Amino acid sequence: MQDSRPHALVVVRLAVHDAHALADYQQQARVSMAPFGAEPLFTGAAHNLEGADTSLDRVAIFRFPSAEAARSWHASDAYQALVSVRERAMRASFTLCSQEAS
Repeated sequence: MQDSRPHALVVVRLAVHDAHALADYQQQARVSMAPFGAEPLFTGAAHNLEGADTSLDRVAIFRFPSAEAARSWHASDAYQALVSVRERAMRASFTLCSQEAS
């Protein structure tokens, strides 16, 4: 059965630089997401079918209740405080996917 709740997805394509920093970042990032209603859907290997950056070989996907919730999380002080940890841990590309108008 398909979930009919409105939602938005944040898709993170990444390449790991420092596994220890990544573990720290992941734990803190998930804590920062909780107040915004995020839930992790998938974390694992990324296999390109066509045209994507093949150096970003991992993917994480999170569901938020809305595009606004995802944007608010990303702009939050709690998440912005993690940017330096993220930059040590990985190179990443974040994409917000939503059926809502941008």
